[in-house]
Amino acid sequence: MKNIDTDSIPGDYRAWVSLTPAESKRLIAKGLLLYGPIADQLNDGDLVVCKGTTNHYIAEELLRSRLEPGRFTSGRIAPANSPYGTIETEQVTELYFHDGVHTNLPFDEALNKLRRGSVILKGANLINYDQKKAAVLIGSSDNGTVGKILPKIGEQKSKLIIPVGLEKNSSADIDALVKTMDDPSQGIPRLMSLPGELFTEIEAIKQFAHVEVTQIASGGVGGAEGAVSLLIRGTEENVDQAMKVIRKIQGEKPFFSRDSI
Repeated sequence: MKNIDTDSIPGDYRAWVSLTPAESKRLIAKGLLLYGPIADQLNDGDLVVCKGTTNHYIAEELLRSRLEPGRFTSGRIAPANSPYGTIETEQVTELYFHDGVHTNLPFDEALNKLRRGSVILKGANLINYDQKKAAVLIGSSDNGTVGKILPKIGEQKSKLIIPVGLEKNSSADIDALVKTMDDPSQGIPRLMSLPGELFTEIEAIKQFAHVEVTQIASGGVGGAEGAVSLLIRGTEENVDQAMKVIRKIQGEKPFFSRDSI
């Protein structure tokens, strides 16, 4: 699993790094703001950020302020009997930026104002990186947030970008799995495809340096559960440049910590 255009990347200097889920989310958020389609919309266009745990970090980077954990999420997966699954907090609505300015509009109203070429950011629960496909769990009968944004994508009025960590990568056939999980009668969430562009740690690192990035391992212990390990290749200067950025986000606290409850 590599980024594209690896043949054009010079150098054989290498480094490897492991990122916790929280570190990955922060890295994705910082890299996304430098990504051309996002930077363009923040300069002259419309950007909608849907709620989610990875998008929580993106919201913080855009607003330049910290948000209370859980305030910008529409759902979460937590261990059974964990207090993190039931934390009550006042919710922040989806974010809408018009020409780079945060505008306080209700979500439905913001969607109606989107101009052609606008970008919507929505996270995922599952991806197949090789297939470049993503899907999200749906608990509501009206398809929730996804049901509202898909018409905009289908009309080709807006582009969907999916900020998501490689911890959610799977070899499963996404389309087949979506068909398997299309019956909510047993109380199991449905799985819905997201027709958008993946933006993972790989794409994030490439915003900071001209390097090749490959996932080489998953998981860990002692706080590295859910971590991803990446191999970074390029010239020594470019690899060092990427590692310098990564070191700054290492140590990011878990999404929920003891002071959250």
